[in-house]
Amino acid sequence: MFGIESKFYRATIIIYKVVLANLLFLLTSLLIITIPASISALLYTLSGNDVSVVRKYLTHFKKSLLTTIPLGLFNVFTFFTIISLITGLQNRTLLASLLIIISSSFLVMYNLGIYFFQNQTKEKNYFFIFRNSFFLTIISFPKLFIMLSATGIVLYISEMFFNNSVLFFGLGAIFYVVQRIFSSSINKIQEAIVL
Repeated sequence: MFGIESKFYRATIIIYKVVLANLLFLLTSLLIITIPASISALLYTLSGNDVSVVRKYLTHFKKSLLTTIPLGLFNVFTFFTIISLITGLQNRTLLASLLIIISSSFLVMYNLGIYFFQNQTKEKNYFFIFRNSFFLTIISFPKLFIMLSATGIVLYISEMFFNNSVLFFGLGAIFYVVQRIFSSSINKIQEAIVL
């Protein structure tokens, strides 16, 4: 049960990686301009099976500090788009509210997909990154939407009991699940291309 090959050991390693990477993410995101590099480093650190979290995170953070600035500008544009959509949510019909929630969820996942795709391909052409991460988000969106909905419910319930402290430590877990969903979608795409 407690051997290196056991499921318990693998689960504790994942929890260790998520918690430590999340703490590093929170520390490196204190300056607003470093948030894109922090997101990229968090997604990169949570991919793979190695346990060296701090070195992997900080190395990728330094490398991606300048290359993620255009992605950060796109994130700012997306943030204001989502805010403008959500501010009018109170006076809408149920169907319009549902469409706004779905489109906002898609925009959030698309932004995470951009970082994931840049980390996976090491691509420098931003048009290529934006286009392919759009297709990746479309393919992965049903799973991502279910995951995001479940996360929203958990955060809403935990807000009553823990006063948003779960939000700060839960970001790493959300990013881990998103990274796993994107990885499985890319693997399915590559298998379909080979066949």
